[in-house]
Amino acid sequence: MTAPRIAAGEILFSLKTFVAALLALAIAFRWNLRQPYWALLTVLIVAQPYTGMVRSKSLYRFVGTFVGAAMAVFLVPRLVDMPLLLTLALASWVAICLYLSLIDATPRSYAFILAGYTVALIGFPSVLHPDQIFFVALARVEEVCLGILSTFLVNELFFPRSALALYAKRLAALQEEVEAAGRTLLSDTLDRSSFGLRLSRLYLSLFSLGPLSLFAAYDASHPEEIGRLERVRGHLSHVLPLFSEILRYRESLPGWETACRTAAQDSFVRLRESLAEPGEPSPGRPGEVHHALPDLHPFVRGGLSPLCETLLSRLRDVGILVAESRALWHRESPLEISPLPPPAPHRDHDMAALSAAGIFVTILAITAFWRETSWPDGATATMMAAVASSFFAAMDDPAPAIFRFLGFITAGSAVGILMLYALLPMAENFLELSLCLALVLLPAGIFLGRPERTIDVLAFSIGFGGLLALSSAYHSNFVSSLNSALAQSAGIGMAAVLTRLFRSVGAGFGVRRIFHANMNDLAALLSSPEGEGSPHPSSHVPLGAIHSRMAPLAIRLGTLSPAD
Repeated sequence: MTAPRIAAGEILFSLKTFVAALLALAIAFRWNLRQPYWALLTVLIVAQPYTGMVRSKSLYRFVGTFVGAAMAVFLVPRLVDMPLLLTLALASWVAICLYLSLIDATPRSYAFILAGYTVALIGFPSVLHPDQIFFVALARVEEVCLGILSTFLVNELFFPRSALALYAKRLAALQEEVEAAGRTLLSDTLDRSSFGLRLSRLYLSLFSLGPLSLFAAYDASHPEEIGRLERVRGHLSHVLPLFSEILRYRESLPGWETACRTAAQDSFVRLRESLAEPGEPSPGRPGEVHHALPDLHPFVRGGLSPLCETLLSRLRDVGILVAESRALWHRESPLEISPLPPPAPHRDHDMAALSAAGIFVTILAITAFWRETSWPDGATATMMAAVASSFFAAMDDPAPAIFRFLGFITAGSAVGILMLYALLPMAENFLELSLCLALVLLPAGIFLGRPERTIDVLAFSIGFGGLLALSSAYHSNFVSSLNSALAQSAGIGMAAVLTRLFRSVGAGFGVRRIFHANMNDLAALLSSPEGEGSPHPSSHVPLGAIHSRMAPLAIRLGTLSPAD
């Protein structure tokens, strides 16, 4: 087994994150803030490899934290003498914010989710000391802002990396893949099953560009640049459904009349040849596809069947879209069609409501257990259950991810206890403290920049930082630390079990929901008078909604067994 390769960019990101964490911690110590480790954790949560991501996440974390802290200050003093009503109010707020975050489906959703579980982080631990809640909320806002500013300054001043350049690079690569898929679709040796899998991968690649495009918007010095790239992405999002349609027409093509087969095959050849021209950043010169498009008028006058005319029209649509996107890459004037924005993200209000109901039930159940058992660390368990349930609420079955989160937060707690009692007692100044933290934070920073590991590292960091609970003076209480670690793990474990009981659905359930939603939109499309005769049916709102569901559908289908 070979060791994982570490890129230079990952080392740079780790160093910048470590420097920002030390800066936030040093200032918190200097100003004698209430909970300096909150500033440290904020750095680890906000840190991102690219400037646009940092700007976006910093803004929405501040907004969410401020709103959540304000709501906690509003609710707790007024309802502290009515525990049941206070629990209902806090749980309702978390559930409403979670629902809004799920239907928003943009980076802005981070503000909603933060506003939700910040109430849990501040409100539940404050029920025993409600007179201190304003100072607790103020301290959290101060330390979160300190962590945000430290991360922002280090990221902006030292080797900033633009998300716009990354977005342009990935978009150019996707266009090349789409055009290569088009050549395969039009070839004589097409394998339908392999092409279907290839099309699913293209949908997933297109889906992954959505968040990146929003982050890139925070990097763009010139709005017209991100607008140009968005138009390219919009064109590609409309090409892929046309590929699916052409694939189905091809299956029945041999049974059509000779004139239709001849016209279609001629169009296949001409369009395939025009797509084969090499070039950068997208293959070919922009006008060539446009000039190679089939002229439909002779075929229409020849009385071909409606299906044949539709197939030829779809081939022409593909050619126009590809030609348009090539013209945009070359910054040339559009050739024929109006701008096609990317479809709106898929929003499932019923599943969002189910997730909100699930977290509501989870909070009520854990607080009831806390109240009935007089559990000293019940507040810690409740707030961690709210955090874990919020993180994974968009999944069909969040329970496995929550159990994985539990494993990493437990590991972080164990490492935190080891450092707190084995290494930190030997640290007599800030430099020695920094060297101790470097043993954990530098390796964690490397993996933090890898999207597939981000949540794992965040879970580890929460467990690690929460157990250290760093302040300006060293203090330790092994029993208290152990109880805190156990309460964190117990709260997340209970959240996973309750989620499995009340919230989890299978991927097949999600597939069926998307299928029925697509059928409803197709019915709306067919019943719409304005859809008749339109040269580009992909511009219609119902079909745009279907396009937006293709990537979520492909993700779910990828998790099912062949029989399912």
